[in-house]
Amino acid sequence: MKQIIIIPGILGSNLNYGKCPIWPPTEMEFFVKGLVVAIRNLSDIATDKITTDSIDKGTYNELYEFITEAGSDLKVDRFPYDWRKNNFDANTMEELMELIVDTSADEVILVAHSMGGILSKLFLLLNKDNEYIKKVKKLITIGTPWKGSPKAYIKLKYGIGAVHMPHVFKSTIPKLPSVYQLLPNKCYTENKGFIANKDWNDIYKEYVDILRKNGFNHNKILSELYEKMNENIPNWIEHHEIIGYSKPTLTSIRDVGAKVFGEHGDGDGTVPLFSAISDTKYKYFIKSEHTSLPTNCQVKEILREIIFESNSMECINDKLHLQTYQEILDNGFEGKVVRVACPVNVSLIDENGEMIYGDLSKVNTDNFLKLLLGQSDNIEYIDGDVYFIFNNKNDLTSNKLLVQAYEEGAVSIAVEEYKNGRIGDVAKFKTFNMDYSKNAEVIINNELDNCNVKLFGDGEKKITRIILKGESQSESNKNIILPKTEYNFIGENIVEVDTNKYLAIGNVEIYVDKVIEGTYDVLDTFYSVNCENVKSISEKEKYLLDLKLGDNLIKIYSTDKYENVELINEIYIYHIDSNYDRLPFLKVKMGREKYTLITEFNESKDLEKFNLIVPKVEFLFNDNDGVLFNYIEIKNKMREVKLKVTDSFGTLISDSFIVDEKLLNLIIDSKATLSELKKFLKLLRLNDFKRFKVIRNGVKKSYKVLTNERVTDADSLEFENSTISINIDKMKEYRIMFSNMSEYFNLSENEFKQQFSIFSNNSTKEILGLKLKIYLAVEDNSETTQFTNLDCIEYSIKDNRYNYNISSEKIKKHLSNLKLNPDMYEYEYNAIYFLIYIDNEENTLLRACKIEIKY
Repeated sequence: MKQIIIIPGILGSNLNYGKCPIWPPTEMEFFVKGLVVAIRNLSDIATDKITTDSIDKGTYNELYEFITEAGSDLKVDRFPYDWRKNNFDANTMEELMELIVDTSADEVILVAHSMGGILSKLFLLLNKDNEYIKKVKKLITIGTPWKGSPKAYIKLKYGIGAVHMPHVFKSTIPKLPSVYQLLPNKCYTENKGFIANKDWNDIYKEYVDILRKNGFNHNKILSELYEKMNENIPNWIEHHEIIGYSKPTLTSIRDVGAKVFGEHGDGDGTVPLFSAISDTKYKYFIKSEHTSLPTNCQVKEILREIIFESNSMECINDKLHLQTYQEILDNGFEGKVVRVACPVNVSLIDENGEMIYGDLSKVNTDNFLKLLLGQSDNIEYIDGDVYFIFNNKNDLTSNKLLVQAYEEGAVSIAVEEYKNGRIGDVAKFKTFNMDYSKNAEVIINNELDNCNVKLFGDGEKKITRIILKGESQSESNKNIILPKTEYNFIGENIVEVDTNKYLAIGNVEIYVDKVIEGTYDVLDTFYSVNCENVKSISEKEKYLLDLKLGDNLIKIYSTDKYENVELINEIYIYHIDSNYDRLPFLKVKMGREKYTLITEFNESKDLEKFNLIVPKVEFLFNDNDGVLFNYIEIKNKMREVKLKVTDSFGTLISDSFIVDEKLLNLIIDSKATLSELKKFLKLLRLNDFKRFKVIRNGVKKSYKVLTNERVTDADSLEFENSTISINIDKMKEYRIMFSNMSEYFNLSENEFKQQFSIFSNNSTKEILGLKLKIYLAVEDNSETTQFTNLDCIEYSIKDNRYNYNISSEKIKKHLSNLKLNPDMYEYEYNAIYFLIYIDNEENTLLRACKIEIKY
């Protein structure tokens, strides 16, 4: 009897969290909830709550049924596993071994798709000395990325999902060890190139940095994998390899600094042809997309021949008329790749005007997961751009792309033509800006000269196009001179305070005076504010910048027709919106006898780094009785206060408010009505507060609604809005009552214990919420009663009282240390003090307790 074990690839096993399925979401109505659950739970690699009991039916059920029905005396097993984990995972290896140990079959054949091939090879190598592995006679791998896939890198860096669902799982994917084991390896990088202008050492360092950032050991995930995968599987096992081709496949990445572009070659749409080929002699090449390989008719016939007929590779290739590797290289695929760089939705329209792709109303339970993952035979996503892939063998004369903006930004479109498996001519269109009021139409045609873009909004506009010949592109990166953008900023109040650093008030516009060409013609000039919404700008045009308050980073750069980018200009603009925003934040502290006015400028530190003077503030009063600078004695007056602010530009700004001191006294004495309190706040411009705070018995609480009880019983009140805050302290003073106060301390005793309560003059209830500081101290000047703190003492609250104690040994130690320096003081130390402070900005001293020392 033969045992066939089907081993799926990444994403190919269903995962459950307890009894709840979290991968894949299976119902449309489960979409939003399922997505949130998956994001939260999939990244928890350490948990034992995630289990799997089945493989994806849509991808593998047809294959399972075909093998089951293809022969007798056969046992077919499906091997679900946690595809998130390191492919070395011990539990996965043990469970796969159990399938073989528990069978009565005398021959085992592993049929593995995609990453399942990597798992299978590791399993055979790690267990090659196990007697049960002798039963494994054949390994059949389908679309396995032996040298890695650039798509894994794209998913790791930018997440997965369509443009209208950007960066799905972006934070989750870096926490899955298996993804790193699908990255292009050294062989791929050194033979085919992966990231332009980066060698293997640079690329591997980037892998390691991402792994460490996510808490992984690169040796366990990558180094051991690379070492093991270089070994050959046991020689008694036949390795048959099925490889997909004829689909434009991401093969390399070009990072130009401002943007990442994908470049394509032959493969199955996911795994490049070069990566899918190992050193086995049994190879079968199939025209198919990666996820469709397990259901492909020719693949199933190959499996029948290998499993049941045991025909030679030559016989199978002849029987199915399969091409050889060299024939594939000689012929190559032909097609077009349309790249739309955008903050847009893109829909594909057929000759009848029907939407082939992009109509969300047609999404159902069968295709929504592919939409979620951005999986399609002819669509992929890289760094927010959408790539539509067309085969030239199809009639493209009537196909159109409809482009609709979901936010304002620049849209760049290019049509790449592939011949014999290589990129040839490219049609590029000048970048244009889009918003909600506009849409664009991309006409796709077999002939590159007939591909066009039209913009609709205020009429119809045909977008400028240039054709780049294939033979010229190979020279585009050799000894080139980059373009250079000359620009300036326009505004009523803008000043350059340092190189590429500006201070601005009000509206600011950017103006491109001139773009100097380098080696090649300039195609586009771009700018962005705070790395968002990249927009296109033309020479002699100006655009209003959408600046936020405070620091803003402006980037501006030009690209030539080969997408070579000048060194990006980075400019910082500190922006203040209006006169109102240039006023300081005002803090008012009010007590029974006086109140103080304190101003703060949030941008003070920013102004300092621009070497600008922080604005100067002057207070002017209609009545100066009791006024000393910003300290004002309460005289029961209706006092108008004016702020005169001279800003960094020398501009004079003014504002005013009123303090009704009669109402203030009523509030402090808890005699003010709510209407009087509201009137008081309104005069201070504080009637728009969202919440207010009450401190009672040392405990602070926040409320939204004013009530008589909350205001009357409060020891202090705090109100604040965006421009002013006030603190009204109603307390007269605090009183301390000791339970067991002693005036003497005998050092022969072990420790000195004290217990006290705190009251306020307007309350008979103990205050327990005050935060205190208690120090052991000595006098350092007996005439003015100044203290030197020796030790900070911890306290606790028990039985509604404050408690502290200190050991006699600690006091002896302090006194001994003081006596080592007798010249510092004029008298002997025969007393110590316990100082009790309120832990606030003023460090208010509540009590100084003098204790005589007995030796």
